[in-house]
Amino acid sequence: MPALIPGTKQELYETVQSYLKQAYDFYRNEAVVQMYRLLVSEIKQFPELFGLFFDNEPSHGTSNLSQFLCDYAKQEQLQVGDCYFLASQLLDLVRGATIWAMLVQNPAKLQRLSKPEFVMARIDTSAIILMNHYLYEE
Repeated sequence: MPALIPGTKQELYETVQSYLKQAYDFYRNEAVVQMYRLLVSEIKQFPELFGLFFDNEPSHGTSNLSQFLCDYAKQEQLQVGDCYFLASQLLDLVRGATIWAMLVQNPAKLQRLSKPEFVMARIDTSAIILMNHYLYEE
């Protein structure tokens, strides 16, 4: 995430969309999918492993995005209930469109995954809806 907080809603959207694109590229990597598969199988026995791996994802994942969103809301004097939950939902859009599709090998989802511009356009639209709801409508 950039050090400077966006000054407009459009700049916020563009910054978050850029971040989600980085996350998209990260999560559709086959090595990440294989690591995720391994971690899920061992989560009960070694719960700390999951955090070690996914807390170190691009720009420290959910926590960093959450802080960025809270800083924006504070700067714009917006009342946002839970920045961490918003950040989680934004990243879950990406995870659902990438890692989950690759894990379950759903042919329809995999076909869409082969068209990154199609997937990112849908993620971007959904991200704007979520940000509008949390930042401007609650």
